[in-house]
Amino acid sequence: MTGRSIAIAGCGPCGLATALLLARAGDRVVVFERFTEPQPIGSGLMIQPTGLAVLHRLGLADRIMEEGARINRLHGMAANRVVLSVGYDALKARPAMFGIGIHRASLFAALYDALQAEGIALRTALHPGLSVRQPGAAFHPRSAGRPPVAPVASQQDPGGDGRRAGSQSPAAARVRQSIGVAVTLHSARL
Repeated sequence: MTGRSIAIAGCGPCGLATALLLARAGDRVVVFERFTEPQPIGSGLMIQPTGLAVLHRLGLADRIMEEGARINRLHGMAANRVVLSVGYDALKARPAMFGIGIHRASLFAALYDALQAEGIALRTALHPGLSVRQPGAAFHPRSAGRPPVAPVASQQDPGGDGRRAGSQSPAAARVRQSIGVAVTLHSARL
């Protein structure tokens, strides 16, 4: 591989999908995960058409659609009244758009299996800290009770480490912005 060196914080759906896309584009990718054994966190989720487009590109959409449930419309009620009624047909898209309701473990398994099949480097039980080093960035993984791990030079810093992770802090956002990586922090869990 002759591409960029890229470190990805987090082995969740976004981190795994990003690692696969970048590795397939020829970049050298290392994924850092804070858990000893990568695992899905949470229960179910709904994959929107944009996410399905990414899964198609990764060659995983058929598996996901087989394991999930197609959603054409969302209908929500509270106190015997409709509070939400939204259908994908309102988008008037061709081909028709839809969502997929799926258990997080099924999505994780599809992405993680692909990561392993492609031999993408994964380092576990590490808490990546970020710092800026001229001319680029470096990940400084930390592990409690063990000797320090050597920094990993990285030309890019995609964060897929989740909303509650340390690298999503305002300080980490400033680091990402200083090296030219766009970050949006959300105060509400989406």
